[in-house]
Amino acid sequence: MLKPTDKHYAEKVLKYLFLGSQIDSIEFGLSSKTTKIYFVNYTKLNHFAGKLYLNIESSWCIDNQSFPTEQLGLLTLQLDIARKQIYENRSQKIVDISLGEVSPHLEFTLENGRTLYVYGYHDQYESWEAGVQDAPDWLVVAIPGNDIAVWSTDAFDFED
Repeated sequence: MLKPTDKHYAEKVLKYLFLGSQIDSIEFGLSSKTTKIYFVNYTKLNHFAGKLYLNIESSWCIDNQSFPTEQLGLLTLQLDIARKQIYENRSQKIVDISLGEVSPHLEFTLENGRTLYVYGYHDQYESWEAGVQDAPDWLVVAIPGNDIAVWSTDAFDFED
């Protein structure tokens, strides 16, 4: 089970990085399960050295319904459907971010009311990672066994 303190910490870093950013582009990996979505935040262009990204190695979808409770509820997207979902939501700003209570399922709520859902559990592999390209000190990873790992710069203030 995801520890509440780890969940809170990871959500704070994700919100710091991604709130206000917009879906920019998509890159498909070697396997059908690997997708990288890039984001840009025009208000913080000089703040981060590289582009924001979300690397997905599990099931995901963009929908306007509540989070599916099982991985089977998420689409295992074909490339043409994935492209369509990203392009239909391109330039949509992220207005909220949350993680699941038990597993680090990721939800990026977009300004149009749709949500990018990423399944966050695998018993052996990372499900997703989010961070700043070429900046290893900004990284959040859904690691095996319902856990999350966070790397952030020491200068980041985690006080509420």
